[in-house]
Amino acid sequence: MLGAAQGSRPIVLELGFGALGEGDPDVVGVSQGNDASAFFDGPPGLSNGTWFLAPRCAGRSTRPPRGRRRSGMLAHMKAFDRNADSTTGDWWRVLIDGSNYTPLQLGPGESGTMTVTFTPQGAPNERVRGVLYVDDFSFRTLSGNEEMAFPYSYRIK
Repeated sequence: MLGAAQGSRPIVLELGFGALGEGDPDVVGVSQGNDASAFFDGPPGLSNGTWFLAPRCAGRSTRPPRGRRRSGMLAHMKAFDRNADSTTGDWWRVLIDGSNYTPLQLGPGESGTMTVTFTPQGAPNERVRGVLYVDDFSFRTLSGNEEMAFPYSYRIK
């Protein structure tokens, strides 16, 4: 995860995981004059959820800082398999492309069923491989976890 900011005056940048605004990791970036950047490289399976950039003017002042800033973030993530759809949908795809989402809500000890449909794209006899991830999601913390990972493969007929 890489965040960068440029200000009209000296700037400081914070990059963090936002579970209700605060969380771990929380990284204060490197500043050089009006430019700042922050980088985090976590282990595979790092929590999905809301990540944020918080740029601010550098230094102390008793008056509100004035100035402009531009910021952006770059993240390397697992791609969505757009040839696989489930009866529940995917919360993270809702944010990307407005897909439907009807979560399976289960209490302790309960079970449920979701159906996944694969729509093969490619040449006949081509082998397709992937991993189907089952995640949970909390609207309270705006974060989730990968609960299970099911490798799959099939051959296009």
